[in-house]
Amino acid sequence: MTSSPAPLLRLPPEILEHLFLLLPSPCILSPLAQTCHHLRSAIYSPPDTHLWRTLFLRTLDDPRTCLTPLGLPLAPHAAQIDWQTRLTAALRASSIARSPKLCQPHERTRTLETLVMLARNLPPRPRQSKNVAFLNEALDGPGLLEWEEGWEPGEQERQMRARLRVIVGLERGFGANQLIAARARVYDMDRYSRRNAYGPFFVQPDHKPRRVDWEQIRAVHHAVAVYVGGREGGPHPLSSAFAQLRGAEETEVDKEKEGEVEDWAGVGGRWRMLFSFMDHRALMHFNHTRPLDTALLVSPHFFEASRAIGF
Repeated sequence: MTSSPAPLLRLPPEILEHLFLLLPSPCILSPLAQTCHHLRSAIYSPPDTHLWRTLFLRTLDDPRTCLTPLGLPLAPHAAQIDWQTRLTAALRASSIARSPKLCQPHERTRTLETLVMLARNLPPRPRQSKNVAFLNEALDGPGLLEWEEGWEPGEQERQMRARLRVIVGLERGFGANQLIAARARVYDMDRYSRRNAYGPFFVQPDHKPRRVDWEQIRAVHHAVAVYVGGREGGPHPLSSAFAQLRGAEETEVDKEKEGEVEDWAGVGGRWRMLFSFMDHRALMHFNHTRPLDTALLVSPHFFEASRAIGF
């Protein structure tokens, strides 16, 4: 005598899909798919893209509306998007970000690449970004970005961690020691030369494009960000919530002789330039000896000025 399938397994595929979409989180689908071959097939081999497209758009920003940091469209056609692969990669990266012990060696770089991709491709403001909310939840508190137990991060991993930190903003626990380390890196004149265009770049052969040193950018970000106050109960002004490009509906209109022309590049409105610097003589004194003596940076006589210019 053979037992009949459970009532759930006798439901038509479209009813099963509707039930899947009623679940509070797409993360529940993975353990559900491990219960039997029938549910696994229904979840990971659906007849069309409706299930995963709907789950994706509930969780993350629509790639068809996202822009790259240069303001270029990310994915103009839905046919180019593998909704299932993108969402499962993002969910796995989020799980690892919160619990780094789950990470396998081959997943480390891929996880950070996924998080960086979510952080750098966002819809234009004023639309609220689901990617930002997703990242803030995944990276809230100690996790992947500080985790070094069991592995030594290579240069590529360190660079991607630093890039995420710059986008997400000042980490929790950022205090005097971290600020001293950031200032010591920023004011180390040996890091600036003609070979790296006197900027936060790696030294590259002349025929190759500049490659950003995100660890240096992170130090600059920290050195400046401490002078920028955040809104009470809101995000820090140098954090992911402020990393979105402005949409055309927010921009001002440039007045030209031919008439009114919309700000197509999204750069209208008020800009603020923030910078900080230490006394020139103190800078020379700090760089006079090697290794650098960070005692100067905690001396009562140390002074660092900061300025904000609006235009």
